[in-house]
Amino acid sequence: MKERTIDWWETAFLIIYGVILLHDFLDTTMFPIVWPSRIGYLFFAAVIVYVLAKLIWHNDYTKKERVLLAVILAAFSIPAFTTEYSFLLEIGFLIVGAKDVRLDRILKVYLVIGFTVMLAAFLASQMGWIENLVYYAGEERKFRNSFGIIYPTDFAAHVFYLILAASVIGNRITTVPDILLVLFFALFVWKACGARTAFVCIGIYALLLAAEKWRRLTVKKGKSPCRKWKILLGLVPVLCGVIFIAMASLYRETEGSWLKLNALFSSRLRLSAEGISEYGYSLFGQNINEIGNGGTLENHGAYFFLDDSYIRIALKYGVVLLVVVL
Repeated sequence: MKERTIDWWETAFLIIYGVILLHDFLDTTMFPIVWPSRIGYLFFAAVIVYVLAKLIWHNDYTKKERVLLAVILAAFSIPAFTTEYSFLLEIGFLIVGAKDVRLDRILKVYLVIGFTVMLAAFLASQMGWIENLVYYAGEERKFRNSFGIIYPTDFAAHVFYLILAASVIGNRITTVPDILLVLFFALFVWKACGARTAFVCIGIYALLLAAEKWRRLTVKKGKSPCRKWKILLGLVPVLCGVIFIAMASLYRETEGSWLKLNALFSSRLRLSAEGISEYGYSLFGQNINEIGNGGTLENHGAYFFLDDSYIRIALKYGVVLLVVVL
């Protein structure tokens, strides 16, 4: 029997990534954990030393990849040093260090840690060990559960990303029970958390899974999807970013149609437009003081939170970083 060799570079990356992920995931829960004050520096040191060592002793980057590496590190490092968002440095080095690490193994680490923390938080919140923050919103005063996470929409977002990871590991073939389970979670985050965005995203994903299932049943075996569709789907984040940034820039609070659209997007248009007006765009990011809900039922004051990822990255972390990410 052939003995399998261990890729120590890959294993080291997964350990570092797993530890950082566990720390960050736990920070989104209501568990009263007090971390050592300097633990962030240890994470920075670990990932930076790993990447530098990999570049020196395991360097198989092509010239184009080296240019891309430099662009990525610059886009993440400059705002990390010029603003208070130092965590960007950690993310940039993790992205660069992930080269040659199998995607399935990264997803498995994410899935195991994420699911374990989510399950622990959910059970602990139901047993009264940690607080289940319950918010009431809307005319019907609909209750929104956080289930041990700092806010209902954070819980729903975790569910969405765990679904994405679980459904693509090993390039697995989607089954009808998979689609029904995804639909169940869409309804769950809508009913239990009042998370409209997550509900829509998970629902759309269920439709995409169903479409892929139908394609596999109707298209001749071995025939791959149309290349144009692959390109179009790959451009969806770019198109969405352009459309939403344009809408936020053109938003007018005095016009009825804009007000209806803003209500549909849960005030994201108004808040994004306010952020653009107040701070403007920056190439490499700027410090923006946000006042959001989460972590407590107490009112933090006048709510101001850049809840749209495209606007958030463009204003807080820089237009250059948004372009690199897209």
